[in-house]
Amino acid sequence: MADCPKCGRANEGEGKVCVACGAELAPDDPKRTTIMPPGGAAVPPASAPVVRKVFCPHCGAPVTPGVAFCGRCGEKVGE
Repeated sequence: MADCPKCGRANEGEGKVCVACGAELAPDDPKRTTIMPPGGAAVPPASAPVVRKVFCPHCGAPVTPGVAFCGRCGEKVGE
């Protein structure tokens, strides 16, 4: 997962562009550290709404509803 350097949105998967603004994403840094809560306690899961799967009309990659750009091919998919 990479955070967009332009808008800051977290992008899931191996996408090359931000799904929100279309900016190019840097490859994941294997040395990147993950912030853990004190004592390594488990973080409770967030309540996630049910999201129906939609696919990019250009390359067929799954995209989250409401995003503006496909994370795989960079084509505009949203409004």
